[in-house]
Amino acid sequence: MKIWQKNIDVDSFVESFTVGKDREMDMHLAAADVLGSLAHTRMLNSIGLMSDDDLEAVQKGAKKHI
Repeated sequence: MKIWQKNIDVDSFVESFTVGKDREMDMHLAAADVLGSLAHTRMLNSIGLMSDDDLEAVQKGAKKHI
Protein backbone atom coordinates (compact mmCIF):
# COMPACT_ATOMS: atom_id res chain seq x y z
CA MET A 1 0.00 0.00 0.00
CA LYS A 2 1.26 3.45 -0.88
CA ILE A 3 1.14 6.36 1.53
CA TRP A 4 -1.27 8.29 -0.72
CA GLN A 5 -3.70 5.43 -1.36
CA LYS A 6 -7.21 5.95 -0.03
CA ASN A 7 -8.70 2.46 -0.37
CA ILE A 8 -9.11 2.79 -4.14
CA ASP A 9 -7.13 1.28 -6.98
CA VAL A 10 -5.18 3.73 -9.10
CA ASP A 11 -5.16 3.00 -12.81
CA SER A 12 -1.69 1.59 -13.55
CA PHE A 13 -1.30 3.77 -16.67
CA VAL A 14 -2.03 6.94 -14.70
CA GLU A 15 0.30 5.81 -11.93
CA SER A 16 3.14 5.04 -14.32
CA PHE A 17 2.69 8.44 -15.97
CA THR A 18 2.61 10.48 -12.76
CA VAL A 19 4.59 8.62 -10.12
CA GLY A 20 8.35 8.86 -9.98
CA LYS A 21 8.85 11.51 -12.65
CA ASP A 22 7.80 14.56 -10.66
CA ARG A 23 11.06 16.44 -11.12
CA GLU A 24 11.16 15.71 -14.85
CA MET A 25 7.60 16.92 -15.29
CA ASP A 26 8.25 20.01 -13.15
CA MET A 27 11.27 20.91 -15.27
CA HIS A 28 9.22 20.43 -18.44
CA LEU A 29 6.48 22.74 -17.15
CA ALA A 30 8.68 25.32 -15.38
CA ALA A 31 9.16 27.67 -18.34
CA ALA A 32 5.41 27.84 -18.99
CA ASP A 33 4.78 28.44 -15.29
CA VAL A 34 7.28 31.32 -15.25
CA LEU A 35 5.68 32.86 -18.35
CA GLY A 36 2.30 32.70 -16.64
CA SER A 37 3.75 34.37 -13.56
CA LEU A 38 5.26 37.12 -15.72
CA ALA A 39 1.86 37.81 -17.26
CA HIS A 40 0.21 37.77 -13.83
CA THR A 41 2.65 40.34 -12.44
CA ARG A 42 1.99 42.64 -15.41
CA MET A 43 -1.73 42.40 -14.67
CA LEU A 44 -1.16 43.16 -10.98
CA ASN A 45 0.84 46.22 -12.00
CA SER A 46 -1.81 47.35 -14.49
CA ILE A 47 -4.50 47.44 -11.78
CA GLY A 48 -2.28 49.14 -9.22
CA LEU A 49 -1.57 46.22 -6.92
CA MET A 50 2.14 46.08 -7.78
CA SER A 51 4.44 49.07 -8.11
CA ASP A 52 6.50 49.69 -11.23
CA ASP A 53 9.70 49.07 -9.24
CA ASP A 54 8.40 45.76 -7.88
CA LEU A 55 7.23 44.72 -11.33
CA GLU A 56 10.65 45.41 -12.80
CA ALA A 57 12.40 43.47 -10.02
CA VAL A 58 10.09 40.46 -10.25
CA GLN A 59 10.19 40.38 -14.05
CA LYS A 60 13.99 40.60 -14.07
CA GLY A 61 14.33 37.81 -11.49
CA ALA A 62 11.79 35.52 -13.12
CA LYS A 63 13.28 35.90 -16.61
CA LYS A 64 16.51 34.37 -15.29
CA HIS A 65 14.62 31.07 -15.06
CA ILE A 66 13.25 30.74 -18.59
